[in-house]
Amino acid sequence: MENILKESLDQLPEVKDKAISFDVMIKPNGKLHAWLQKIKIMPVKKSFTMHPLVLFNLQRVSRMILKIDPDATTKGFVDTSHHLIQDHVDTVLQIISIAIKNTTANPSRRLVKLLKNNLNNEEVMKLLAYVMIQMDLKSFVLSINLMRGLNVLDGKEN
Repeated sequence: MENILKESLDQLPEVKDKAISFDVMIKPNGKLHAWLQKIKIMPVKKSFTMHPLVLFNLQRVSRMILKIDPDATTKGFVDTSHHLIQDHVDTVLQIISIAIKNTTANPSRRLVKLLKNNLNNEEVMKLLAYVMIQMDLKSFVLSINLMRGLNVLDGKEN
């Protein structure tokens, strides 16, 4: 599992300005919607920019990730895949929506619905990888280690 994540993260573009832009292609709901998209009244895609997560959202996303049972992913693939999809699709979409919005307010139901109706599995995995990049856990953990390892009063390392 760690190799899959590492390979996925290696394939992502390098983030230079700390903001990641991406488009969601909007699939038409019917013939009328397709026609409205064709004559450019309705949008064909929606663009988003994902900035590094503020600490409040880092905490919210981490809580949501911890709710997903890690043991469920190690059991039989066919047996658990449908249960994982049923139980955690909304959680995954909520995580992506929080990262896109990146404010203290909850993401809108409209945004979650847009993602749910227009993303496929590959796009969800790519966006989750972007979320992991924007969470920047390495810097947070290093700052905690720095605080724990350095005694401010005597200037010595523990």
